[in-house]
Amino acid sequence: MDKEQYIKDRIKGQLDYFEKKSPLMKKLYFGLAIFSAIGSILTTFIVGYSQIAGGIIALLVAISIAVNELCRFKDKWILYRCSAEHLNSLLAKYRGASACNDFNIDEKFKELYENVEAYLELINSKWEGILKENGSVKDGNT
Repeated sequence: MDKEQYIKDRIKGQLDYFEKKSPLMKKLYFGLAIFSAIGSILTTFIVGYSQIAGGIIALLVAISIAVNELCRFKDKWILYRCSAEHLNSLLAKYRGASACNDFNIDEKFKELYENVEAYLELINSKWEGILKENGSVKDGNT
């Protein structure tokens, strides 16, 4: 695999994935958090008129809080965003160095490759930690 193919397939592929998932996780996190806050406030007023409606809203609020905590949308949003920014930074550093004739491009590409792969390995271990905390992975098996 040549340099540009690696950048296109490996780095840009990961970047596209992170940049697609980050806003989705942010919307889910804030959507559920806002629903929970507004629902909690409304429950207080609605119970005075209808206990059944108030109970249903309180149940929905509890479910939204539980889903937000169990799915860890905030953690995922931050991890995706930070990962995208870090990969963009590594790629920009490589592109900047390759634009200068003072640097050995093969050496800079090797450095880019090693940094990207080490970072992706770190991200995978973070995901494994998140999954283990949620009980999705036991002893390295999914």
